[in-house]
Amino acid sequence: MFRIAYLAPLVTGADAQLVDLRLGDVGPLLGLVQLVLQLAELAQVSVGLLLSFLSRPLVGLHLQLQLVHQVLQTDYILTVLLRLVGELLDTSLVFADSLHTFCALLLFCLQLVLQLPHADFQLLYLLLATLHGDLLGLVQAVLQVLDGLLHVLLHALQVSAGVLLLLQLLSHHGGLHPC
Repeated sequence: MFRIAYLAPLVTGADAQLVDLRLGDVGPLLGLVQLVLQLAELAQVSVGLLLSFLSRPLVGLHLQLQLVHQVLQTDYILTVLLRLVGELLDTSLVFADSLHTFCALLLFCLQLVLQLPHADFQLLYLLLATLHGDLLGLVQAVLQVLDGLLHVLLHALQVSAGVLLLLQLLSHHGGLHPC
């Protein structure tokens, strides 16, 4: 009787552990073991006979545990594989981001290089327009001064021509006539 009372809590604890491992289909087997241990008549049966009676279910349990171990092992391998693929993709994405940054910098430099001559051309155009306006204004002022001077000279020339004509007329009329 001492053996039966001693083994019953161990079997019950093992049942809870197997349920936690999601191996609930061995519960009836453990219930059978509890039943066998609790019966007073079967308590006299040797442990060897009991184990030979339960050897097939224990072998099945062992195979199921090996299957669980293999599934967990492949899960670990799959996790490592996915992590390595993630690192590979991370490296390629970091490289692509760096390349994008470098290309954007080159495009910015090219745009700046193209904008500087545009600004120079605008400055030259404004300078030319200013010079054209100032030069045209200066030329116009000089032409107006020359026009005024030419009018003065023309007037002086007309006056001197008139005076000469008058002198010639007077010298012909007031002078000696050979008649």
